[in-house]
Amino acid sequence: MNGLLVGYFGAGNVGDEGYLHLLAPLQESTSWRWLVLSRNVRETKKLGLRAVPAFSPTAVFSAIRNVDGVIFPGGNVLQNATSSRSLMYYLFLLRLAHTFLKPVIFLSQGVGPLLGNSIVHQAIRQIQQAKIFCARDDYTHNLLAKEGFPAEKLQRTADLSFLLPPSYILPPLPPRTYFAVCIKSGSREKLRAFCRLLSDSPYPLLFCPFHPADVSFHQEIAGCLPRAKCLYRVPSPEEGKGMIFQSAGVIGERLHSLYFAYEAGVPFTAFSSDPKIQAFCEEVHFPCLPSDLDSLLTENSKVVFHPLLTKGQNFDKLEELKRKARMNLTVLGDFLNES
Repeated sequence: MNGLLVGYFGAGNVGDEGYLHLLAPLQESTSWRWLVLSRNVRETKKLGLRAVPAFSPTAVFSAIRNVDGVIFPGGNVLQNATSSRSLMYYLFLLRLAHTFLKPVIFLSQGVGPLLGNSIVHQAIRQIQQAKIFCARDDYTHNLLAKEGFPAEKLQRTADLSFLLPPSYILPPLPPRTYFAVCIKSGSREKLRAFCRLLSDSPYPLLFCPFHPADVSFHQEIAGCLPRAKCLYRVPSPEEGKGMIFQSAGVIGERLHSLYFAYEAGVPFTAFSSDPKIQAFCEEVHFPCLPSDLDSLLTENSKVVFHPLLTKGQNFDKLEELKRKARMNLTVLGDFLNES
């Protein structure tokens, strides 16, 4: 049996690659074999997975026609805030899967932001044809429920990354002596704003890029700060989690850096105007500062560091999040047994 894994794979993003790292070993305990639509086939194959180019029409048609099921194992691919073409691509894959009568499931998935009412309705119509949809946050669950998604096919789970084991490589700074920084690349104005905000850090800073596009941005900010170091490459998902686990606090704009911090019992300050990050921060009662340029230029650095220095932070939702994360694997197991 063959299952097609669909997501933002092969782009080097820590969060998305983590789903492949988790699912690859399952091939040893099941009769199913994974095939991945990848932006970097060579890198994906290093995980022991078969892969085809994600943007080759011939490869995509052949892959969907010949597999026994299609699995979206996690992420936030159904959004058009960063790219409408990306959303159209994934909706096209859904239509193609339904045309070939292939069963589809979504695991630990986020949806949105979806801009435009017609886009929302179009996306929901396509998603409703899936056998089951596992929403990783309240924002996604409530959005789908509001749009009339069948309740019997909708489950509230959590992100699969809570099940990823960390790898404890030696960080450039001693464990528990640094704040890890994991932000998104941006304009020169954003760079200068973060140089100002982070200049008063009470701890040395370790910049951990979670996406290849963030590496040079992180290096530039680290270069303007007296007590900062920066990784020269994007770490593997396990390494990235280990870096977060060994930190004393996290300043994060990448969602999985916040997941990893919460799992490790490490306090964090989030920056984002993204609903998925806001939803997670609300769920676990941690601060989320706006990341628009006007806010960054006027924010006080004390607001950034105060949550990282406050004692007695509450991590009481961790076991529930891990239980919900494991629900994805139960759903996947049922799907594999029934298909």
